[in-house]
Formats: sequence, structure tokens, C-alpha cells
Amino acid sequence: MSLAHVIQQHINALPPYQQAEVLDFVLFLEQKQQGMTVLNNHTPLRKPHPIAAQIKVDGDIFDSIPADDWDLPT
Repeated sequence: MSLAHVIQQHINALPPYQQAEVLDFVLFLEQKQQGMTVLNNHTPLRKPHPIAAQIKVDGDIFDSIPADDWDLPT
């Protein structure tokens, strides 16, 4: 079984919003390989793929983690 086939099986098992994240990451890697650079701190390296940009996450995932579980310096 090829690596591409194994990756595809794992992607197929993910929910659509995570598939969009994988797509966004792959596009990032492609652009990184092409040697794109950031001109300054206000210029993004790339825009998200239109499919990835359609995914909306409600709320903040970190709100569900109790403050005591954050391993923050005191």
C-alpha cells in the first residue's frame, strides 16, 4: 500500500472541517516549497483555500479546558 493511499484513508475518516485543515496545510507546504516569503509581519504568506475558508468553528476550543489544567508559569 502506498503512502498516498494510507494518507487518503486517514483523511477520509476525518470530518469535513478537519479535511479542510489538511487541505490548507498541504497548500501551505506547496507554497513553502516554492520559496514564498513573507514581505512583512502584515502580509500573510498565503490565503486559505476557498473550501477551507468556508469552515466555521463556533466558540473557542480552549474554553473547554479548565484554567487549572493550563501549565502556565506563575
